[in-house]
Amino acid sequence: MFVFVKSDGLKHVLREFSERPLPAGKPRDLSLPTERGRVVGLSGVRRCDKTFLFFDTIRRLVASGVDRRRIVYLSFEDDRFRSTATFLGVSKLARDFRSLGLSFGKNTLFDYVALLEDAGLVHLLPVHDPSVLKQTHNPKKLHVVDPGLVAAFKAGAERDTGHKLETAVFLECRRRSREWHYHAGASEVDLCDAEGRLFVNVCWDLADPGTEERERAAMEAGRKLLPGAEGLLLYHEYAPEAVARFPEARPAWQWMLERPAG
Repeated sequence: MFVFVKSDGLKHVLREFSERPLPAGKPRDLSLPTERGRVVGLSGVRRCDKTFLFFDTIRRLVASGVDRRRIVYLSFEDDRFRSTATFLGVSKLARDFRSLGLSFGKNTLFDYVALLEDAGLVHLLPVHDPSVLKQTHNPKKLHVVDPGLVAAFKAGAERDTGHKLETAVFLECRRRSREWHYHAGASEVDLCDAEGRLFVNVCWDLADPGTEERERAAMEAGRKLLPGAEGLLLYHEYAPEAVARFPEARPAWQWMLERPAG
């Protein structure tokens, strides 16, 4: 992702920054347009030197007089940004980066994460709690805007199918209602709407005894958290005997294809 930030920019994202030499790739005739107010998308097969093209664009901007503090290059190298339906604690992430010898202010990292959200690449769900302070200080649950992004940055596209299904369900939930939370306690509730009308848990396969036990506890946690709310357990792999024990269980694809009531 390449973002050209105006001087009044997004939340002073480059208040603090580090300088490092940019590696050079093979010279090429291709260049990216950098006109103000224009968004440019770049696609290509893996290992075709897209990154070096971005680096070359950065060099051209700096050479033309653009302050390097107005240029942001974001790379999804950290596992927490190459997964979905996972928890992201920015303070912990800052400590992890410092342990690797990277030096920067924690507020800078908060600003970078906010930039990802403002750009529409990720959604960050707060914990379900009436206290804004608790919502701010608890980890956010991260969903990417497209589960296909995970496969682009992480080997083993067949892994984490349950998390990818949860993100697909979340994206449909957000199409129907804007604000969603999660609940984490002894048992986790994957999704609950801010109004307390609906909570949703998602799993890939109910046939596994451990999964069935976990989802039973999660549904009970949802009923205690939101008394009177509708509860749904959405799954992918059909397991007749297990499904029969969950009156709230439905195939995820079927629910996503339904027209919302009202």
